Amino acid sequence: MANEFLKLMESDREYILFDGDTLKLYKIPKEKVSEVRDFMEKPRERHFAPIEIPDRLNRLTLCVTSVCNLACKYCYEGEQNCPEHKTPFISFETIQKTIDFVLSQYKEGINCVQFFGGEPLLNVKAIRYTIGYITEACQRLSIEPPAYTIVTNGTLMNDEIHELFNEHFGRVTFSLDGRKEINDANRVFAGGKKGSVYDTVAASLKKYEKDRKYYVDVQMTVTESQLAQEDPEITDFLHIKDLGVGNVQISPLINTKDYQVAERDQYTSRIIRYFQKCYDHEIRNINKSNYYKLLSLVQVLKEHTPSDHYCGAGFRDISVDTAGNIFPCFMFNENPAFIMGNVEGDPEEFLKNREIYLNNTISRNEKCAKCWAHGMCSSGHAGCIGSYYLENGTINQPIDYNCQLTKSTFEDALCKIAKFA
Repeated sequence: MANEFLKLMESDREYILFDGDTLKLYKIPKEKVSEVRDFMEKPRERHFAPIEIPDRLNRLTLCVTSVCNLACKYCYEGEQNCPEHKTPFISFETIQKTIDFVLSQYKEGINCVQFFGGEPLLNVKAIRYTIGYITEACQRLSIEPPAYTIVTNGTLMNDEIHELFNEHFGRVTFSLDGRKEINDANRVFAGGKKGSVYDTVAASLKKYEKDRKYYVDVQMTVTESQLAQEDPEITDFLHIKDLGVGNVQISPLINTKDYQVAERDQYTSRIIRYFQKCYDHEIRNINKSNYYKLLSLVQVLKEHTPSDHYCGAGFRDISVDTAGNIFPCFMFNENPAFIMGNVEGDPEEFLKNREIYLNNTISRNEKCAKCWAHGMCSSGHAGCIGSYYLENGTINQPIDYNCQLTKSTFEDALCKIAKFA
């Protein structure tokens, strides 16, 4: 096919054409399908959005600690080539220099600050200090302050932290994989500490459900045990929703040195079906806590400008570790090969390294440039250069099974969106 970026889909006996070059959807009458297929065979020049350096950083991931109180069996951080002597906790001085550095490079400020670890709730003092320092800096510079989010395993929740979240955070992401037996098979306390991670997190979710002012997301890694059946049930997804969670972010497993998926082809085909079932459930039960997931894809289509980047790592998003080292995103934290500079160093080093990620474009990858879903990569699981590196050892080679998963999800979503158009 000459124009592989044109995708003809059939849903409930209706035909829908998606133009991956312009991000437009067309309903096709049945009698015109043959004509459209002929049109798809005619060569056409592709268009990609221009590469622009943003004036406002989309996301700063600030790692306030490299220590974690869990030892999850599939954790990708164990894969990284970590320095022997890491800085366990970020200092107030490094926080100051981080914010000053970022605001010197992104004059319009920051959209979102995401606190990360290790387990970030091991260093609540640093979180409080960061919020205070940013507030003062934004007032001084007359720029809009960022929103605050955090990724936490949820085992350290208490009344003080809950009040902190209520006061400053719009969304909080907990990690939980489902029912107790599923979650606790992989998510365990570090150092051989006894106890159930599931019981600890579930109790906190229920305790603070009634008076919380922040939305709670749960990041659920779908493990092989959840896909034991050929047509898997979404029992664990529904179980988490019953805990008072608004949105569940489903993450597929990626292969690392320490954790390998045994039957990858089988896993891929089953998790695609799992995603479809979860998506169908969310569409039927859409509400104010999960509607933004659907709207994000609608917004991409509305802009009609295909992104030429897999994700924003390294230029729209950056991560800073406890020692002030700058990385393209948290997936690369503590890997010396991906240090872009340091907040105490020469900004020119950061700007020079930023060019690497600005130039890591889809249009330079022949296979990706022909894909009908390329313009939406950054909205799905396929668009993550951190996972590319962990799986393939490079930042410009997508993972085939994640591409299958993303395209399947997009196709289903586009057909549903077309019905409302």
